[in-house]
Amino acid sequence: YKGVLYDSKHEAECGPMLDIKKKAGMVKDVQRQVPFQLIPSPNRVTYKADFVVEKSDGKMMIIEAKGFWTDVAKIKMKLFKHFYPDFEVEIY
Repeated sequence: YKGVLYDSKHEAECGPMLDIKKKAGMVKDVQRQVPFQLIPSPNRVTYKADFVVEKSDGKMMIIEAKGFWTDVAKIKMKLFKHFYPDFEVEIY
């Protein structure tokens, strides 16, 4: 979509949806593949959000485009919600 290579077709389908929301003023900013530290070094564990969205009201949200949830992805999402409680989470 718009020359950007996404990790999956499902994730690429979120691109146009977020563009529409941005043009409508519902979204201020969108970033892709943003890493979040869940456990620091030496046993470093990170979670990479498909999209980080700043909504028009200033609230932050992540959008995760998942077709299939692995056990590791489920654990990382639980850790993310624990360590970053101010973020809203939408799953597509």
